[in-house]
Amino acid sequence: MPAVLVELDFICNPKSAKYLTSEKGVKELAGSIAKAVEKYEKQWSHEMESHAMATTDKQAEVAEYVAESVEA
Repeated sequence: MPAVLVELDFICNPKSAKYLTSEKGVKELAGSIAKAVEKYEKQWSHEMESHAMATTDKQAEVAEYVAESVEA
């Protein structure tokens, strides 16, 4: 899994700093980041499964073509 650096806001903004360091802010932002990572992982897994199935289908096609060529 790739690494991710997340810049949420600037703490030099007093309003942002207060939110970023509050319990509510930490929970909301951490939850949003976790959901994004989970969504990415699910999408990545689905793409890998699709690729694996396509590769298996291609291998079957090649094997069939070779078998037909040998019989001819």
